[in-house]
Amino acid sequence: MKRIFYLFLIVAAVSCGRPKDNSFFIEGDIDGVKDSVLVFLVKMVDPISGAGKGIMNDTLINGKFSFNVTKEDLADKYEIMLISLSEALPSQSATVYAEPGRKAVITGTGVSPMKWKVRSKVKKQKDWQIYLNYAADIYSETGLALMDRNMPADRYSAMIDSLNNLCFEKTMEYLESEKVSEIWIDEFHSWAKYAGVYNNEDMKARVKALLPKLSEEQMKTPLVQDALPYLDVTIPLNVGDSFPELNLYDADGLLHKISDFSGKKVLIELSEFGCAPCKLAGLEIEELCRMHPDDFVTLIVNQNGYEIWRKEAVASAVPNKFEFNDDNGSSGIFKRLGTGGYPTFVLISPEGIITDIWAGYVEGSLLERI
Repeated sequence: MKRIFYLFLIVAAVSCGRPKDNSFFIEGDIDGVKDSVLVFLVKMVDPISGAGKGIMNDTLINGKFSFNVTKEDLADKYEIMLISLSEALPSQSATVYAEPGRKAVITGTGVSPMKWKVRSKVKKQKDWQIYLNYAADIYSETGLALMDRNMPADRYSAMIDSLNNLCFEKTMEYLESEKVSEIWIDEFHSWAKYAGVYNNEDMKARVKALLPKLSEEQMKTPLVQDALPYLDVTIPLNVGDSFPELNLYDADGLLHKISDFSGKKVLIELSEFGCAPCKLAGLEIEELCRMHPDDFVTLIVNQNGYEIWRKEAVASAVPNKFEFNDDNGSSGIFKRLGTGGYPTFVLISPEGIITDIWAGYVEGSLLERI
C-alpha cells in the first residue's frame, strides 16, 4: 500500500510539471526590460534555410510574458525576440525547443535574449545550453554593440566582421570539443554556409576538418547534405557568364527551366520567407512587367523547401511574372552568385548572358537599374 501511495505522489508530481494537454507552454519573467515591449514567438519552419513564421505575440507587463502553443502550431524549434517601435533592441532571439506536454520557463535580466536562461526538460534544450556556454557571451555582445543606428557604415561593417570572427571561433571551440548532437549539426550547417557564401577558405578548412566526427548516418542527414556543397571549391558566376540551367517548379509541381524564357530579358529574384525587402520589391517588379509585357519576364525563385513554399505561394498579378521554387535550394545558385543576402537579383540578356548581379532592395532601385 505504501509503495502505491509513493507511486501516486510521483505521478502527481510529474503531471503538475506538464500542461494537461499536448500543447507546449512558455512562461517568461525578465528583469530590466521596459513594459509594453512586444515579445514575438517565431516558429521555425525550415531548418535548411532557417526560415521562420511569426505565430504569436505578447506584451511585456511587469517583466512577464507567456505563450500556449497549440498542437496545430506545435513544431520543434521556436525563437523568442523583443521588438519595440520606440527604442533600439538587439537583433537576436532566445531559442526554445518544444515537445508536446512540456513547459519552458525563461528567466533573465536585460534586453539580450541570448543571455536568458531557458529551463526545460526537453533534451534539445539542454544540448542548446551546452552550446550557449561557449557562445552566449559573444553573441550577446554582438547584439548590444550593433544597436547603435548612428554608427558610420564603415565602422559598422568592420565591427560585424570582427564580431562574426569571434562568434566563429567560439562555435568552433564547441564543435571541436563536444559530441555530435542535433544542435551540433545545426551549428555545423550554419557555419559551413557562412564560410561558403563568403568564400572564406580558412573557415571552410576548419569546418571541413570536423567531418570525421560525423557517422555515416549523420552524414546523410539533410542539414549535413546541404552543408557539404558550401565546403567545396566552386567557380562563382560573374557578369558576362552564361547563366546555368535550373530546374524550377511551380506550385502545381510542374517543371520549368531557365531556357524556357530564352529570347527575352529575364530578371531573377532569389528570395526566402521572412525577407521583408523581397516582399517590398513585389509591387515594383509588377510595374516593370506591365511596362514590358512582351520582351521581359521576372522569375521570383524561392529558396525554401518546396512543400513549405507551395503552401504559401500566391498567384501572380501579371502574366510575365512567375513564382517558382529552386530544387537546388540555397546551396545551389545562391551560393555561386556569392552575394550573401536576400533578395539577390540577376539580370539575364535574351541570349542567356548575365548582365548584372546585385543584392538588396530600396524603393525605385529596380526601375532605375533595368
